[in-house]
Amino acid sequence: MTVSKPGFLTTRAGKILGHVNALRAFARDGKLTPITVQLAPTEACESRCTFCSYRNRNSRSAVRFGDIAVALRSFAKLGARGLELTGGGNPLLYKCKNTSRGINDVIDLAGEAYSTIGIITNGFDLTKIGRSQSAALSWVRLSAVKFFEGKAVQDINFGHVDQTRVGFNFVCPVGAVTSRDLRATLNLDSLTEIIRAILWRFPSVRFIRVVPDISRVLNGEQLAMEHLKLSRLSELSPRVFVDGFGADEFRRPESSGCFVGGFKPFVASSPDYDDVGTVYVCCCYSHFTGQRYDWRYVLCRVSEIVETWGEMQQRIVRVGSAYALRGDVETDWTRACKLCLHAQTNEILFQARAQGDTYIDSHSVSADTSDFATI
Repeated sequence: MTVSKPGFLTTRAGKILGHVNALRAFARDGKLTPITVQLAPTEACESRCTFCSYRNRNSRSAVRFGDIAVALRSFAKLGARGLELTGGGNPLLYKCKNTSRGINDVIDLAGEAYSTIGIITNGFDLTKIGRSQSAALSWVRLSAVKFFEGKAVQDINFGHVDQTRVGFNFVCPVGAVTSRDLRATLNLDSLTEIIRAILWRFPSVRFIRVVPDISRVLNGEQLAMEHLKLSRLSELSPRVFVDGFGADEFRRPESSGCFVGGFKPFVASSPDYDDVGTVYVCCCYSHFTGQRYDWRYVLCRVSEIVETWGEMQQRIVRVGSAYALRGDVETDWTRACKLCLHAQTNEILFQARAQGDTYIDSHSVSADTSDFATI
């Protein structure tokens, strides 16, 4: 499998092939090594993105700082070294209700064990991130929705964050799009104008990623068509790339089960929005659950992480699957997940488990941990 550099700027199937030791442990012993932890510390957000995966969440919820500490230390004990701070809401707005700890405290905590720390935010004011915390970040990805809420390029303040670590992300339904959430019209002409302004004002910015809105186009072939329409934007600069999620990658899930949650767990508030840290199989399932958290996709509470990962390994050895959906049949994921961004990663993991070193040796690639989350 050939993996292009843009693939390392987001979640793509080929990245798991760069983690040979984790693949070998999985193939031989059924061990699930968390590589990257996704953490949504807060549901608070100042935007109402039309494409938000958790649009119908309770925005008043924030994971307790103590639970965040337990989660990060537990996953580090299991081998995790990459952390992606994401949403839910805007991570920059995180504030624990019990301790008043904020995002800088989370970054400091992660710095004890995680070598790659990144943050995804729609906030254009990065001065909320302290000097030492900014230095600890490997990358920052700015969601560009603010441009369509009345903000301009000159409103962006990187604070202490080095712009060479910053990238921009445009989620684009193609054509003229207006709604109560967007104050401007989004189309190829307006995107071109904004991207040119970014490149002029921030000549050292790391990249600009453009991706079709999967919440509106849940079909691999349709996504490929949207990618083709957007592809002309990549001509603006080598740092602009259009991420298409082709028909082969965005498809029906593996009916025989799922392993991705063991390698890239997602931590957020519980479906009851009671601020209790909860571990989910992934962050993508909400497209099929009313854009909110769902108990069926919960792996465990954060206090149960180490025990649960041990139980999942035993289950793999015993029956071949790591976990089953709550209330669903043992392994039939197609009943709940109509399409899956991790289907190809699961296929790679199934092949590694079935063929062992023969498959891993012939498909492995060099890991690139300098860009986005390492899987």
